[in-house]
Amino acid sequence: METSLESVDYTDDEFLATTFKPRTWIVQRIESMIEKIISELAIGNVPVIHSVSNANRSHSGYDVRNGAIRRKTKNLDIRQISFLSSKGPRGFAVFIRILDICHELLVQNITATKRDVFYKDVQLFGNQHTVDVAIDELACLFRVPRTCLNVTASAKGLVAGDLKIYQKNKTLLECSSA
Repeated sequence: METSLESVDYTDDEFLATTFKPRTWIVQRIESMIEKIISELAIGNVPVIHSVSNANRSHSGYDVRNGAIRRKTKNLDIRQISFLSSKGPRGFAVFIRILDICHELLVQNITATKRDVFYKDVQLFGNQHTVDVAIDELACLFRVPRTCLNVTASAKGLVAGDLKIYQKNKTLLECSSA
């Protein structure tokens, strides 16, 4: 039996609750995380970020009522991102950079696409997937929809309406015809 998105009950404890939070709340959380990291470094400790990981997207569903991705709690893992992890400091640096970019977006009250975020530090991120996962983990950690981080997804190749494009080679691209 096929289940439509509208018929899925996202209110039970099976799913992680995500709610819209004000920009100021998220900015304070980011600043608090950074302060804790700096404090740990100041006393000679290795800072660790505890993140919520949901790498398996098949255990997620889209809640049409509030526009949020809902993650099944039984599939969430708490992972530690450490500067001295076996994978090296890159994962830690990526997460800190994502925090920095989201903080900047929220303080300035501007939005960016995930692709825009990727291009802010291509050398560090390496690929778009790294950014996508880090942003989703941050949203999951704060239990907010990604849009609360002022980060959106961008549509690819979507055109609607009566549009004609005259290309440089003098050909006509007519978008209204199938």
